Amino acid sequence: MGAYRLYLDHLQSIVNSDGEIRDEHRALLTATLIKLLFRDMGLMLKGYWDSAFQALQEEQRNQNRLLYISPNTQQICDINMESPIPCLDNTIVEDKENVQLAWQQALKGERIEVESRMRTATGELRWFRRVFNPFFDTNGNVVRIDGLMEDITESKQTIERLQYLATTDVLTGLANRTLWYDRLNQALITARRKEGQQAVLMILDLNNFKIVNDTLGHSTGDEILSQTSQRLRAALRESDTLARLGGDEFAVLLPDVTHGKEAAEKIAKTILDCFAEPFYCEAHAVHVGTSIGIAIFPEHGLDAKILMSRADAAMYEAKSKGGGFQIYHSESDTNNGQRLRISADLRLALEHKQFVLRYQPKVDIKTGKIHSVEALLRWRHPHYGLINPADFLPLAERTGMINEITQWVLSNVCSQQKKWHESGLNLPVTVNVSARALHDPQVVENVARILHARGTPAASLGLEVTEAVLMSAAARDDHNLERLNGLGLAISIDNFGVGFSSLSYLKKMPIQSIKIDKSFVGGMENNENDAAIVRSSIELGHNLGLQVVAEGVESSAVWESLAKMGCDYAQGFYISHPLSANELLRWTQH
Repeated sequence: MGAYRLYLDHLQSIVNSDGEIRDEHRALLTATLIKLLFRDMGLMLKGYWDSAFQALQEEQRNQNRLLYISPNTQQICDINMESPIPCLDNTIVEDKENVQLAWQQALKGERIEVESRMRTATGELRWFRRVFNPFFDTNGNVVRIDGLMEDITESKQTIERLQYLATTDVLTGLANRTLWYDRLNQALITARRKEGQQAVLMILDLNNFKIVNDTLGHSTGDEILSQTSQRLRAALRESDTLARLGGDEFAVLLPDVTHGKEAAEKIAKTILDCFAEPFYCEAHAVHVGTSIGIAIFPEHGLDAKILMSRADAAMYEAKSKGGGFQIYHSESDTNNGQRLRISADLRLALEHKQFVLRYQPKVDIKTGKIHSVEALLRWRHPHYGLINPADFLPLAERTGMINEITQWVLSNVCSQQKKWHESGLNLPVTVNVSARALHDPQVVENVARILHARGTPAASLGLEVTEAVLMSAAARDDHNLERLNGLGLAISIDNFGVGFSSLSYLKKMPIQSIKIDKSFVGGMENNENDAAIVRSSIELGHNLGLQVVAEGVESSAVWESLAKMGCDYAQGFYISHPLSANELLRWTQH
């Protein structure tokens, strides 16, 4: 622009000083020169503008042009030379936006990483990590971006597997305890935000599952747990959470409910229906029930720990009643506390001589005379009074005290028989034996030692074992029953009819009698099915050469029905309640 100004000044001086130019033409000539000069200046500026614009476009093209692509990248996907982001076309739709946003950040000068899924040239879906690393000129402008693509599929799969293992029960595929608490806490957070919102928590424990494991083995137990999870899944909504907390304990979470009690009762009944049919494992049809404890937010607690504790207390109350479901109430905590104290006091019971024995007569139905008695263990607790074995023997099993308690019972029974003998009363006595006590390697030697020490004939002592215990001995190839029978002890099956469907063990094991479960005997008057089961059991027992005892006889009508069916012996409140040793002696004398 300065050059044009100097040029114009030079031309104007010539126009003004040249004598050959008339004065009247000087102004017109100056205006014409200025117009021509501005035309040249416009052409010059346009040329510079076009040149600069072309240079800028070239620079922009260079910034978005692929300069180098590695052979490995070319094997992964088809390269689009028009796109500055390699393999963008192969990136799945859900991840494309993240990759493009990362590219824009790189153009602004930021080093950035982004993970995305891509379909390779072979159609395989794999994970890749992209790194965009910008480079700058001396003015701080981004002039090049170097990109790195790394296949991270294996590491992603490993992480996902670890996350799965950390939150999932491997056996059942259900949520584990960790994920369960996370879901529970999230449900409580959501419920707190909405007025009138509730959440329902259920704890489920399978009934007699330990017997299944001991009897049929852990593989069968695992199969039952797996089938249980499948049945429960089918009974619940997709929004509900089902978890296995460990062992045979499951948990159910019903989030986002407005009528908690009604929803809980409805789902609990549905869950109980899941256990109506037996579980089929190899050649066995196994009946397993469940006990359900229920706690409702916010009625029964405001945080996960309290709700879990109260659902657990309700579950134990349901279990104490033989199964079913129980919604938490304050008395549940009392029972729970009592259970904990009983567990702590159990080890002191033997030392402080708190165990006592009661004896219930078994009577010959044909003659009406006493045939034998069953020894029943009771615990005279200093605080809770007389406690039935159902409330403490499971604890004795878990703590390992059952063997000591069994030896105490056998020893005291033999001592009592000696005292009765001195009083002129000779009665066989049967004692209940658990699976753990029967499987004790020293049980045969201990029984033989007790019999010898008390001078008790082996024939006057009998053992009662459940079907489950008998099956357990068969499954473990345990010969302790045969060895005990070899000593002269009579073996009887207790609670006959409520165990496993296979009866092959009746021919294989050393059994002298069966005792029909009281649930069938007690229902004979009003239930034809129960009566049919009792009749069939009597016929089966006799066909196998076994004596048959009916327990739970509580009316004359049942007594008479049993007599017509040909049952050998009866036991129950209709005959006598369990008696102390002295009471029994007096009872036999009347």
